[in-house]
Amino acid sequence: MTEMILPPHANTVGVTFGGQVMRWIETAAIISATRYTRKTCVTVCVDHLHFVKPTRVGDIVYVRAMVNRSFRTTVEVGVQVQAENPIAGTLVYANKAYLTLASLNDRGNRVEIPQMLPQKGDIDGERRWRNAGQRRQRQVKEYSQKIELIKRHMDHPLVKRMYLRRNASEASLATKDDDTTSTTSVEGMAPFLPLSFDGRAKVVNIPPLNLSGAAAMGMMGG
Repeated sequence: MTEMILPPHANTVGVTFGGQVMRWIETAAIISATRYTRKTCVTVCVDHLHFVKPTRVGDIVYVRAMVNRSFRTTVEVGVQVQAENPIAGTLVYANKAYLTLASLNDRGNRVEIPQMLPQKGDIDGERRWRNAGQRRQRQVKEYSQKIELIKRHMDHPLVKRMYLRRNASEASLATKDDDTTSTTSVEGMAPFLPLSFDGRAKVVNIPPLNLSGAAAMGMMGG
């Protein structure tokens, strides 16, 4: 995917907004995942979004996405962004990210997708497939650790507040793993709790229950 950075894409000093770059990255990932699964795909999480070099107004950006590995109902897509200065004739490596996307049917439910195996002799494909599996294992481990932290500190005022808000919400905020959509309150709170939480955090001026998800994340420092 090729884009030229225009003034509306950038801040007052001409550097591209991070959110704009993320939009291009997600769009490329969705296109890649949809072509592979032949299903509607939605973003579940973004892992390791790196801003390596800034891009500026006038640059041409090349966003390349590739499915690294498929799981039962999700795929991991790796995305790289390169930026070309067409005047100077230079090309730099600007961004990279890994996104997990879920495949959905017409009713919005997850569906199984074809499994991907690297072709024999494809060293790069084998590396990407193997690394995607390692990232998935780390994600599952971190999620489990957050669940244990929440259960351990259920008496903490901030955790209680999150629990109440989760019970009041009809949205499913997280997935326990690749195969199961979580609807329980404790599991739904996990994305908002940093692994550094130790129960000693102080709560000041707790907002009302209808606070936004962004505000909840801000309270948790994550």
